Amino acid sequence: MNLALTLDLGIFILSIRSVLISRYGASLCFEKILITLGSIMTLYFDYRVKIGEALPTATFTNIEWHQQHPFLAVALHSPERGGALYICDDLGERLKDIDPATHPTAAVTSLAWHPHRRTLVICWQNGEIRIWNGDSEYTLVQTTRQAVILHAIWSTQGSKFITIDSLDEVGVWRLDARGQLVSLFYVKPASGQPVALAMRLAKAGLDIAGLARKAVAGDERALDMFSAWRPKTAGRKTAVQTDSTSFYMATNSGCVYYVNEGGTMKEVLRGKGVVQDLLYHDKEDYLLVVVEGLNLSYYSVDPTGNLQEVTTVKLSSSPTLTGCSVVWAGPGVLACAVGDITVRIWEPGTGDSYSLIFTRNDQQPTSRESISTLAFSKAKGLLCGSTNTGTVVIWKVNGKGYDAWTQVASTKLKHTVEQATWGINHLAINTVGTVYILREHQMSAMFHNKVLVIQTSASQMLVSVGDETVELNTDLQVSGIALNDELVAAWSGKVVAVYHLVPLSSMNVIGSFTCECISAGIYEQSLVVLTSKGKIEVLTLQGTVKQSIETDGQPITLSLTGHFMTVSTITGILQVWDLSRREAKPFSKLKDLIEAIDDFGEVISAVCNSNGTKVALTAASSSLTPMPAIFVWSIDEDTMFSHYFNKPSDPLRFVVSMHWDTEEPRLLVCEARRPNIQHNNNRRYSATTLSRHAEFMAPMTILVSFLSAPGEGMILKDSMPMDDEFVSLLGIDLPHFIVIKKSTPQKITGSRVLMKEFEGLEECDSQTKSAVINFSFSLSVGDLDQAFKAIRNIKSSAVWTSLAKMCVKGRRLDVAKICLGHMGHTRGVAALKAAEKEPEEDARLAALALQLGMVNEAEQLYIKCGRNDLLNKLYQYSDQWDKAIDVAQKQDRIHLRNTYHNYGKYLESSGDTEGAAHMYQRAETHRHEVPRMLLGNLNALEKYITESKDPFLLKWWAQFKEMKGDKTVATKFYEEANDYMSLVRMMCHSDDVERAAQIAESTGDPAACYYLAGRYEAMGMLPTAVHFYTRATAYTNAIRLCKEQGLEDQLWALSLSAGAREQAEAAKYLESVSPDKAVLLYHKSGLFHKALDLAFRYNQYDAVELVASELTAEDDKELLMKCADYFIEQAHFEKAVHLLAIAKQYDPAIKIAWEHNVMLNDELAEKLSPEEGHENRNELLETLADCALAQANYHLATKKYTQAGNKVSTSILV
Repeated sequence: MNLALTLDLGIFILSIRSVLISRYGASLCFEKILITLGSIMTLYFDYRVKIGEALPTATFTNIEWHQQHPFLAVALHSPERGGALYICDDLGERLKDIDPATHPTAAVTSLAWHPHRRTLVICWQNGEIRIWNGDSEYTLVQTTRQAVILHAIWSTQGSKFITIDSLDEVGVWRLDARGQLVSLFYVKPASGQPVALAMRLAKAGLDIAGLARKAVAGDERALDMFSAWRPKTAGRKTAVQTDSTSFYMATNSGCVYYVNEGGTMKEVLRGKGVVQDLLYHDKEDYLLVVVEGLNLSYYSVDPTGNLQEVTTVKLSSSPTLTGCSVVWAGPGVLACAVGDITVRIWEPGTGDSYSLIFTRNDQQPTSRESISTLAFSKAKGLLCGSTNTGTVVIWKVNGKGYDAWTQVASTKLKHTVEQATWGINHLAINTVGTVYILREHQMSAMFHNKVLVIQTSASQMLVSVGDETVELNTDLQVSGIALNDELVAAWSGKVVAVYHLVPLSSMNVIGSFTCECISAGIYEQSLVVLTSKGKIEVLTLQGTVKQSIETDGQPITLSLTGHFMTVSTITGILQVWDLSRREAKPFSKLKDLIEAIDDFGEVISAVCNSNGTKVALTAASSSLTPMPAIFVWSIDEDTMFSHYFNKPSDPLRFVVSMHWDTEEPRLLVCEARRPNIQHNNNRRYSATTLSRHAEFMAPMTILVSFLSAPGEGMILKDSMPMDDEFVSLLGIDLPHFIVIKKSTPQKITGSRVLMKEFEGLEECDSQTKSAVINFSFSLSVGDLDQAFKAIRNIKSSAVWTSLAKMCVKGRRLDVAKICLGHMGHTRGVAALKAAEKEPEEDARLAALALQLGMVNEAEQLYIKCGRNDLLNKLYQYSDQWDKAIDVAQKQDRIHLRNTYHNYGKYLESSGDTEGAAHMYQRAETHRHEVPRMLLGNLNALEKYITESKDPFLLKWWAQFKEMKGDKTVATKFYEEANDYMSLVRMMCHSDDVERAAQIAESTGDPAACYYLAGRYEAMGMLPTAVHFYTRATAYTNAIRLCKEQGLEDQLWALSLSAGAREQAEAAKYLESVSPDKAVLLYHKSGLFHKALDLAFRYNQYDAVELVASELTAEDDKELLMKCADYFIEQAHFEKAVHLLAIAKQYDPAIKIAWEHNVMLNDELAEKLSPEEGHENRNELLETLADCALAQANYHLATKKYTQAGNKVSTSILV
């Protein structure tokens, strides 16, 4: 069968026969290997269950996985041979030495695996019950009842076995010490036939086996990135949990009964309709009752088993829906098949519901197609839905809500899927005629010394050496690959096959043997394997054991680098072995990682460098979750170094692969990947890491390079972000990274990625490679002497360019100047010197990076030092205008208009005049730039100006048209621009003065009125000219005409509205004609002296009084005295005293008040009181008090005597 799954993120599957070498032709080579793949290096391979030859009439009636052991029970039946039961392994192969359980006529009606033990209960159509307890025989259960077991389940911990039989009774059994089922009691409902069972929730205990999932608040993202690794230490711990033997039973009459541990049955629910299924919450005391028609009722359960309804919903379903498929799809999440191509998800606790709709690439679902069966893997978070036309769809859930679901796989089978069930890791599908196992498997790919091997399907690989590529077909389901210069080994977990690669065109198998292999490596003509039994063996290529290697504890990881073998054990011991001798010998001491690494739990992977001096490893913490770190053990120094990827300023990352260079023992590269985080996911890895916004913006994967040397630890050399097409890192071939990338959404290619420091040196020799690495290392540790010594013989400008780029990363501007000098890069030297004025070092480094073409590095440096102005310029110079505008809008607003203008210039040079006009408008330079830009296209310019409605541009266009002689269009645009002056001007030039007057009169536009007034003046129509000068507020001209024509009345009226200067001129003219008006105009213009002189001359008392009333202490003292003298002459002593007081002439003011009996009040007395420091203050105050006393104003007199310090007079008055 050709089973191909089309996958999105997370999982992909390959067509077993889809990759044909002929499809790619002779051009297929290492650089262009194209194969059908998905997003990450994980596959689903299909395995047909192998039970031997079956009759064509045989049908598979039942399949069932064990949930803790790799066993699959498969039942089939044929009219000729009857029923049979086979027990298979996780690859679908029959277990050896175990014959099938058979019956000549009866079929298997029910299968039930014990939750923990290797025990299977097989119920037959004739009423027989047989048990398999892990041995080669089946035990018949002795019972006197002649009833067929129709349905059976185990309690949560397996202490009880519950059955429904054909006599409508429910039996409770237990398993004795001999592995036999013993009947305890039977109960029979009072109404209806039993159709469904649900065990009550067991009491919570310590689930140690679940620690790896719970260690980070339930977050599985870190574990999901390590698809090839699961904790081995945790697998040896068991859960401690108390079993519950009480259960619920539903009948077809709509009744639900509760049966407690003692066998007492009671009815807890009635009249709900035809019950199709019961589902009990796996973490809380809630029961779901599924009634015909997809009526779902959710009940809480009290300690006595009684039900209290929480909520009831009726899900919309197709009228053609038959049967029921409702499963738990996570804690408190239900998945329901509703009779169409959707899966309805309902969360009873919150009431949320939504639909999952499957899509596939081959064709659209038919109108009659509907999902009929569902199966959920709690361990993997995968939901499988199968349709009535044979389509299988898989979704993955990671969190809560609709956005947490992602469709990861779909396939089309030839037959209808009758049953689907999940095991520990695999999915079994029963199509009646065939049973398939879909097994998740990490795609194997390996690179070694110019040889690349990529697995393309379950049994196929592509082998590339240089430009030559050959397809390698195997007879096994490949689960791993080992490689050296001449040999490639592939294994399935049970069989190992070894192939000779030279010559590549005629590869042949040189050895194939049985070996339960987990991991392997090839050294010369030997194969080193780690077996499933936890042993390391050195084998010949034909499988003969040459040596068994004893380690301190059970080994869990194995890797080979040249003749060095790195082994880690389950006890946390790390050791390097030497394979170059006749027998493998320990090369290093034993390293106890528990003491060397804080919070150590287990080694995930470990690999040695080329000379055996250092070991790089990744590890899990004590909670058995991957640590966001890489460790390096320096064997000579016996020191453990580490680098953590969990800094607060960076996103959290995990190392998923790592490789040493095969020639340079100091160079280590690792692939660091961040978890794929959903914005709405309510699960978090930690409060200070995964919640950071940087998580969503940072690249998914980066390649991080380290240099490790004695005494220096781990030196971070470089970090290179990978794009979305990146799949995986395979190794290093200096100066390249060997990676797998997606060339299209469904194809990948083996590719080389050049290291940054070797840009321009793709084909350099080994001496140059060594010089560059030595320079980089010496520069990193600050040893300039060694750095220059390493490159003293370098003459190539390309090498010096590469070294200058290293100075950017090493932050060595001093060394960069020397490199630029050797390059002859005078412009770069000048730019570096000009950048010395920048206060920030990062800004100076960015200037260097720009000269070397390192735009991305310069960008990051400007961001780091906060120089948004320079960052804006960088984006502009590199034509990243969207980023430039974003920076200008948010952080560099002082240059916002300049950025808009420059972008407009760029768009104009690109021919996008419309976009340029928009940018000029945002920069507010459009009034000049757009007419200049569009002057060669007058139609476009007129259209732009018309649509813009800009008065400035409308006026400019009108002037342009007027200049061209098109007065009609000019008039139109002058009107739209509200330029009435130009309209009046045009009317006057056309001798249409009357219309010009109408326009000026109606609009009142000052410029229009002024221009028209000038025309009238020239025409001798002076009164009209005065009128329009007045409308234009040109009072000077209007007053001038009035004076010339002797229009005193109009002159007076104009003067009142004119400014001070015009009022003074009018007043001067009116002095001889109308002195009273002249006085007022002088007064209004602020010329008080002239106003008073004129008023005195013509004895205009009212005018003097008006002026005097507005005088204050800030006015001219002479002016105050002049007014005071006038009032004395006119015998207005009170006003004279007031003005003298304002002028601070206290003595004459008090004297006049005394002599002329001017009545004093508090306000006037305060004005007449000298301020502190006045030389005659006391005498003046006493005189003022005497005056008040004479006026019988005793209160005021007392106050002034007191201020004068005359206590005698004060006491007398009191």
